[in-house]
Amino acid sequence: EWFDYASYSYLATVIALVFFPDEDRFVAVMSTFAVFALSFLVRPIGAIFWGNMGDKKGRKWALSVSILLMSGATFLIGCLPGYAVIGVGAPLLLLLLRMVQSFSAAGEYAGAATFIAEYAPHNHRGFYCSMVPASTATGLLIGSALATFMFMTWGHDSSFVTEWGWRIPFWLALPLGYITHYIRTHLEDSPVYAQMQERMKEMGEK
Repeated sequence: EWFDYASYSYLATVIALVFFPDEDRFVAVMSTFAVFALSFLVRPIGAIFWGNMGDKKGRKWALSVSILLMSGATFLIGCLPGYAVIGVGAPLLLLLLRMVQSFSAAGEYAGAATFIAEYAPHNHRGFYCSMVPASTATGLLIGSALATFMFMTWGHDSSFVTEWGWRIPFWLALPLGYITHYIRTHLEDSPVYAQMQERMKEMGEK
């Protein structure tokens, strides 16, 4: 998630060229960041949805499904045609996919932290949970490093970067998302969640 967020931010000038009219470069860049900002409006809705589903169907289910939605939406962003091909449909599709990505990502951060906290030993819980924000910083670092490498190697306005290069970080989401989904589907829900389900079942029987 954060790798792609960093890539989107650092490649904003390129994405602006691809998805918005090029008459006014400043307006195009501002529109690109507006899409980035608007997608966060669905974040609270996603948090409520995934939090509720995590309690009902399990942490593993919520994390397994949310990663598929998030990585799928991210991958499709890299496949979108530009403004020159489909006109205003390009930025609208970009906004839609960014909102799907943000909606599903709302279940990732808190869901992962909850899952780790329920599994972690009592004397190492803080350390284990710190891996979640640490991974966020790592994703931002790698995303910015990749964008910097492309700009230093090919330049901001090269045909490679504007046609294909900017898509690479988004395409990487598909194999990474599949690997993560595979790992999560082969995990067991935490003992804490299992105990909670047993208590709820006993209360229902009484």
